[in-house]
Amino acid sequence: MDYQALKEKKEEDKLVFSYTGIFYQERNPRLFLQAIAALFEEKKIAREDIAIRFAGVFDYPGYSQNSDAVKKHGLEDVVEVLGHLPHQEALTLLKSADILLLIADAAKGSGAYIPGKLYEYMAVKKPILALSLKGESSTIIETHRLGKVIDPTNLEAIKSAVVEFYQLWKERKLDHQFSFDLEPERFLIYQRDYQAKELAELMDQLS
Repeated sequence: MDYQALKEKKEEDKLVFSYTGIFYQERNPRLFLQAIAALFEEKKIAREDIAIRFAGVFDYPGYSQNSDAVKKHGLEDVVEVLGHLPHQEALTLLKSADILLLIADAAKGSGAYIPGKLYEYMAVKKPILALSLKGESSTIIETHRLGKVIDPTNLEAIKSAVVEFYQLWKERKLDHQFSFDLEPERFLIYQRDYQAKELAELMDQLS
């Protein structure tokens, strides 16, 4: 995939949060939606400035809690649920966003693994708001200054992070606050061909 060839498609002047992937019981956007609604109520962010877009599985089959949360908080005019998108369209959605949402599991120990979408987010090179427990993902994001990592169970911390991003966006400083130009040799370790080579060498050693 040639990420450098991705084109942004952004017509409106809004702070756009985008997420691609699957939600289920242990991984859901409900506290984030609650935070957004609270910030509107507190007038810390302006409703007309915000757009939130979800691609993938918004509600796991048989459940409706996430859709219910959108309605409960009156966010129908802010949240777009796009469903499954072809991969190229999903990447274009990410490239056209201002903030990439990385919502991870809140279960104890879930910080130990790295969701595959983090690698795509890194390649897209947009600031990341990661609602994730401390672990492998948070280390990558914080080490390379790719965005902010927030405890997914901490409502006030989520609100503070959104306000910080919002202020940077209003001041047109959002893209200058984070670092996306990783040194080639440091970025290499996150690429699939490099990891496949490392795995093959490990398997050779074990056999």
